[in-house]
Amino acid sequence: ISALETKIAELESMVGTLKHLVHCCQGDNRPDCPILDDLAGTHSKTKGH
Repeated sequence: ISALETKIAELESMVGTLKHLVHCCQGDNRPDCPILDDLAGTHSKTKGH
């Protein structure tokens, strides 16, 4: 049960991160993408961050 609870916490953290990144995404052809920047381990310079 402990292993499942750990996995659930990890997945919930991922969901929170993805929700934030989707909110930052412009959805156009811009080369700067906060989702890809975050996955690459870099920090995007988007508005409000």
